[in-house]
Amino acid sequence: MRTKGQTTDGARNPGKSTLLRRLWRDCRAQDATEYALLLVLLALATVAVVPQFACRVHCVFEQIAVSLDKARAGIPPGQFQKCTRTCS
Repeated sequence: MRTKGQTTDGARNPGKSTLLRRLWRDCRAQDATEYALLLVLLALATVAVVPQFACRVHCVFEQIAVSLDKARAGIPPGQFQKCTRTCS
């Protein structure tokens, strides 16, 4: 004869509320969850910062290229061209 909470083979099958309480108290996966949240935060920060960084790096290399072109052409130093991109 089966009682409430048991399967046909007699094994104990906890109800939903018991399972939820047990999962709520279980701390074994807490570290993995914290690391996952940290990775998500780092990924969002990277997505926010990389475009700004890329634009500024592009401007630096563009200024270097212009300086090299001017040095080859004999243009006096001090006359430089601003970056063609606008970094916001």
